[in-house]
Amino acid sequence: MSQRFAIVCAAHDSNSGMHSVDQAAKDFLDERDVDYSLFVAQKRANDKSGDYLLAQDWGDLKEYDKVIYWGDFTVNPTYGHRSFPWRSQSWKIESSRKKAIARWQALFNPEQAPEGKSLYAVGQNFQHDFSADPEKFSPHLKNLQTSFTQVFVRDTFSLQNLSREVDFGYMDNIRLGLDCAFLQKEAARGEDKHPTFAYYFNRSKLENTQELVSYLERRTGLKGVNVARWLGLKKQERPQHFESMKQTIRQSTFALTDTYHFAVNAMNARRPVVSIGRRSAEQTGTLGDFKKKILFRMLDLERFYHEIDDAVLGEQQFRLVGDSAERFLEEEALTSPFGLLETKTSEFTRNLESLLAD
Repeated sequence: MSQRFAIVCAAHDSNSGMHSVDQAAKDFLDERDVDYSLFVAQKRANDKSGDYLLAQDWGDLKEYDKVIYWGDFTVNPTYGHRSFPWRSQSWKIESSRKKAIARWQALFNPEQAPEGKSLYAVGQNFQHDFSADPEKFSPHLKNLQTSFTQVFVRDTFSLQNLSREVDFGYMDNIRLGLDCAFLQKEAARGEDKHPTFAYYFNRSKLENTQELVSYLERRTGLKGVNVARWLGLKKQERPQHFESMKQTIRQSTFALTDTYHFAVNAMNARRPVVSIGRRSAEQTGTLGDFKKKILFRMLDLERFYHEIDDAVLGEQQFRLVGDSAERFLEEEALTSPFGLLETKTSEFTRNLESLLAD
């Protein structure tokens, strides 16, 4: 009898970035003819879409042999103490923060895997400083070791950071992966480029972004195209709307953004990316700029990531971004900047195929 897989995704509303992570699960698993169902642990009361099954407790997962927590921060205890209870209370799922954290722990951080099940975390972020509050975080990190067969982190910083927090004997169970969105199927990577660059700004709350776009248009001769609803997918047309935005990225010469998953999706389409973020030394919450810096660093693309000290973009930042764009335009015919990404994606794919076959 073939194994059945429960794929537990992060709950979200209309976020294209998280949609791309979930789309990657469908693309990857459908191509390998895997028997799976997508779950979330949180839903709005009026959500009748049927895109995901609801896992309120382990009884909802009783028919599945392996449970894979797919992408984002969902098994990270910072998520369990901040993002999960915030969404539960915002969506009126739990009446108190304490109850929401307890349900997160029961589903995402049990002391032991339920009998007959194997638990895996795939493409997860563990960049937070857990030593800042060991009383809160240490029990959760202990549970991770006793309940999860393997943890695939999505970046090199998470690998080092989590390895410092677990017992020596568990370190071999922590593997380097990637953001799951890199597993999306991209059949049209070679299509013709338009004389445009795709851009989207939101996460870093920067000022003068439109002036930056106008500067780049003058300097490169390309037209900037705003992918304006990246965080506002049309609920009744999510797949079609998301595909149209990806098409805009694919047809562009390069991408410009301050938003993590916009950069990931552009890279996955093999489009050069210039990114901007606030200067940061650690990850805070799930939306901080630190994760962007680590993404570009691990793929040897840090020269195309520009940190700024405050929210105001000025002439210096305009010139730096313009230099990066010109570098793409001058060098793209000679070399591809995505060799390391290709290698890491191939390794991640092989490791996940072993997980599915085990």
